[in-house]
Amino acid sequence: MAIFRQEESIQTSETKPTTVIGRGISAQGDIEGAGDIVVEGKIKGKITTSGTVRIGREAEIHADIHASSVHIAGAIHGNVSSKEIVELSETGKLWGNIKSKAVNIASGAVFNGTCQMGEESKEAVKK
Repeated sequence: MAIFRQEESIQTSETKPTTVIGRGISAQGDIEGAGDIVVEGKIKGKITTSGTVRIGREAEIHADIHASSVHIAGAIHGNVSSKEIVELSETGKLWGNIKSKAVNIASGAVFNGTCQMGEESKEAVKK
């Protein structure tokens, strides 16, 4: 009978890390990464990620956003480019242009800008 057992391999998650800018936090500058980003605070600058960006209800963003998908429940002053989808919830406000493969705007959302969607937009976002 063996006293020692072989160590079981530790499995690590292959998920991308999530960055959170919480309520009461203000950030100025460019944010770049590969993981998901959740914003509940204020940002001035630019947000670029290959992951998803979620803008909370109380968030105030003065930035252009480039991401795989963008979900907006707060306020954005800037352009949004997405490879997959841009979603504005009923509390979402966007003053800027959208380039995305797909767009979903809920009743009650505010959108003032232009929208370019479809496969051509997806190619434009890659550039």
